[in-house]
Amino acid sequence: MTDNDTTARDDESPSRDVTRVPIVGDLEPKPDPVFDNFEKAVDAINRIDGDRPVDFVAGIGDVAHEGKRVQYEAATEILQGLEAPFYPILGNEELEESTDRFFEYAESWNDDPSAIPDISYVKTVNDVLFVFATATENGKDFDEQELEWIETQLKNHEELPAVLFVHAAPQNVFPEGRTMLVDNFDRILSIPNVSAVFSGHSHMSVHETTTYARDDWGNHHVHIPGIERTKVGDEHVPRFRLATIGSDGRVTVETYNVDEDRFEDEHEVSFDISSAPAQTHVE
Repeated sequence: MTDNDTTARDDESPSRDVTRVPIVGDLEPKPDPVFDNFEKAVDAINRIDGDRPVDFVAGIGDVAHEGKRVQYEAATEILQGLEAPFYPILGNEELEESTDRFFEYAESWNDDPSAIPDISYVKTVNDVLFVFATATENGKDFDEQELEWIETQLKNHEELPAVLFVHAAPQNVFPEGRTMLVDNFDRILSIPNVSAVFSGHSHMSVHETTTYARDDWGNHHVHIPGIERTKVGDEHVPRFRLATIGSDGRVTVETYNVDEDRFEDEHEVSFDISSAPAQTHVE
């Protein structure tokens, strides 16, 4: 884990009053390494980037099924065509193999091989702290050292609103999906500058399940649907989210339907991560 933070696309993008982050998750096809949906998602993100420049693409884990080389190789070929930086965490699939194998491939996912410095790291963009937090206990739960690291990052940047990327959702957030197995993450959610948490793992359908919620501390939780496979819901539709954060703290999360090549207005979510009382529009 590393606590050095950097800005995303700092030397490429002009200063602007919004931060845009496409968020993808659960990419791994099973069992064959055929990433057709992910390839279409990357093409869509590149087109969006050309029209509405994005700062980076976040990944909430599970790029390669069971951490297999054949999966990494196929995913890497596609990721090398992504025009924006790609900042992922590890999910349970990557952790079925060694982290060394993850970094063997991750070093080629960005122009800068050190862009993904560790399994957990932070980046700051436009006065927002982004915390990329890998949970090594079954890919879902955080041990004491990992929790202390997150607490330190939040304390070191206590003046900034924090957006967290984790693989599995905390307990008591999404009733239909699979979550963290223990409740120790509550101590992170209670820290004042935590504002939003993006998670995946459950592969939930946005049509049939709860994929946006607020917790007891007022934090906003958004589920990232799986690019490959829907496990909770009857029909799989590959989707990713696009988060746009304004300088005023207003956040809009759009949902992109990869099959239909369009944003789905009915699944848009908006909320506020400024110091002002949160206001929400729920899908």
